[in-house]
Formats: sequence, structure tokens, C-alpha cells
Amino acid sequence: MLDIVSTRMLGQFGFLAKVFSIFEDLGISVDCVATSEVSISVSLDPSKIWSREL
Repeated sequence: MLDIVSTRMLGQFGFLAKVFSIFEDLGISVDCVATSEVSISVSLDPSKIWSREL
């Protein structure tokens, strides 16, 4: 589980797009997403993350 908390995302558009473009650039697949006004929680497959150097 990865939690990203930022008050910069409050009322802004494109914040999630930027976060997910980083995941795409790193080749990381997101399994599940939960959001609030100032946080994003994502579940990731640990075997795919720990098997490589980030």
C-alpha cells in the first residue's frame, strides 16, 4: 500500500494524471485506488516492485 498526501491536489485538476504517468514511466501496475480531497492510496503488487531497482 502506498499513500500519497498533498494539499496541492485540493481543487486541482491533473494531479492524478501526473501521479499515474509516473507509475507508467516506471512500469508499475496499480491494483486498487482510493482517493480523498488531499490523499491517494494505491495498492501495488510487491513482487513486481521489489524485483527491480527504482
